[in-house]
Amino acid sequence: MVERENMNDLFNLQGQVALVSGASSGIGVDMAKAYARYGANIVVTGRRKERLDEVAAEIKELGVDCIGVVCDVTDTESVENCVKEVMDHYGRFIPKHSHGTVRLEKKTSSTRIIMASIMKLFDEIIKDKLLVRRVNISANNLISEEMENKQVVYKQFDLFSDSKQIEETRQKEKIDRTYEKKLQLAMLNIKNKYGKNSILKAMNLESGATTIQRNAQIGGHRG
Repeated sequence: MVERENMNDLFNLQGQVALVSGASSGIGVDMAKAYARYGANIVVTGRRKERLDEVAAEIKELGVDCIGVVCDVTDTESVENCVKEVMDHYGRFIPKHSHGTVRLEKKTSSTRIIMASIMKLFDEIIKDKLLVRRVNISANNLISEEMENKQVVYKQFDLFSDSKQIEETRQKEKIDRTYEKKLQLAMLNIKNKYGKNSILKAMNLESGATTIQRNAQIGGHRG
């Protein structure tokens, strides 16, 4: 009899992809999770998209990547479309792009607040077992900084709110924002006077970093 702890060595699926049909319920779900426990990335297929998304989320908690693709195995065209969606030209597994949105509590031009929100979202949606090829960020409902300062922000209190603490927090945020803005203006003045490479981050000096070269180019491109 094979010891249970040795099963992983005999049935190691690390780096493999398992496509399981009928995986929206029943034995299909159990099979998909069994493959996942041995390290395989999973593609679950079936006809109920909502259920496939739920199963994919459950399988991701096992530490592998998983996507759900709607597919009817009785329909040839549906099967062909499924294969195209999950495989590239060389037959490699193509995971779906990570994407998400974050809504700020209020209008702000604070780099500190914006970056904290973006990094929190990044940590929530990124697949740590996959490489990141590109990051795209967009912002909506923008207004000028002058309009931000004129905005009236209403705060709804309840019986458990500590108005004094809320006011202290608001004042601290105002002081931090003023300091941050002065720092930003100082950095801009230095760069305008001495060039973009006059202030750099440590990461800009790492091997493979391109900031210094791009700063010397026109619009970030070779002129």
